[in-house]
Amino acid sequence: MNNFPEWIIVCNNDILFNKSDLLSKILSFNAKDYPVLAPAILSSRTNKNLNPFMIKPINVIAKIYYSIFYLNSILGFIIYKTRQLIKIFYARSNKVTDKGGFIYAPHGSFIIFSKYFFNNGGYLDQNLTMYGEEFTTAEISKRLRIPIYYEPDIEVVHVEHSSNKINWFNSFHLTKKAYYYFLMEYLND
Repeated sequence: MNNFPEWIIVCNNDILFNKSDLLSKILSFNAKDYPVLAPAILSSRTNKNLNPFMIKPINVIAKIYYSIFYLNSILGFIIYKTRQLIKIFYARSNKVTDKGGFIYAPHGSFIIFSKYFFNNGGYLDQNLTMYGEEFTTAEISKRLRIPIYYEPDIEVVHVEHSSNKINWFNSFHLTKKAYYYFLMEYLND
């Protein structure tokens, strides 16, 4: 691994680099102190930041929520739309979102890994075809005691689902498959 690059970016093919200083900002970080970086990822549809994906790990209440959500696609759709409405009316400020900080899970459309991550046992779980990389990256990092840092000064744009138009039903089943894989492989302690 001596010839391994200092930083590796794993991202979707629908990412736009909107700032010219992206690489210099990444290179300014100490790879050992910040082995996994999560940038601000602006949605081209909503102009909202997709990071941090999750600040804290999944708890018992979240597991109950997902077990109900994934009962069937119609119920899941109703819950999804209701949650979107609630978010509109109850937008909250988040100190981590504003200033950056250590988080549980980065958004999977753009993750920056340092050589330190891989040299210390980190890997990319390739058992999923779509979705779930947020959770697998988070749990692999957690198991290895490797922190994930959200840095809002590093910024990209995600042209969401531009390369792969997918309907609700198919998306629901792919995310359900990813979630249950995650439960069995990472939370089945």
